[in-house]
Amino acid sequence: MSVLRFKDDVDEILEKDPYDLFTVERKRRTFRLPARGTLAAVGAGLVVATALAVAVVAKSGPGDADDKSPYAYFEVKAIDPDGRPVAGATVKEGARTVGVTDSFGEWRRFMRVSPGATVML
Repeated sequence: MSVLRFKDDVDEILEKDPYDLFTVERKRRTFRLPARGTLAAVGAGLVVATALAVAVVAKSGPGDADDKSPYAYFEVKAIDPDGRPVAGATVKEGARTVGVTDSFGEWRRFMRVSPGATVML
């Protein structure tokens, strides 16, 4: 069960103009600069990112001899004397191991080579 209560000064409220009880003015948004710490952090981040980009570009400059060698696609299939694929066979280029054959006895890779060179696998 609810209780109904009446305000004592209702007559005073009802005599006033209802539009005087509230305002319709909106708050205006003003532009505010971020705090100094935020600007300093953004500036420091830009300096670090620029330095990192310059270091990466300088390291991979045009002085590398490997950049002039094109990529060649190699595909090897290892089979036993009976003609069955050999899974897990080691693939070597000279003395360096470059990979292992998959379950179908196949190995594929792009490698940099000099034009016209012979690669022994």
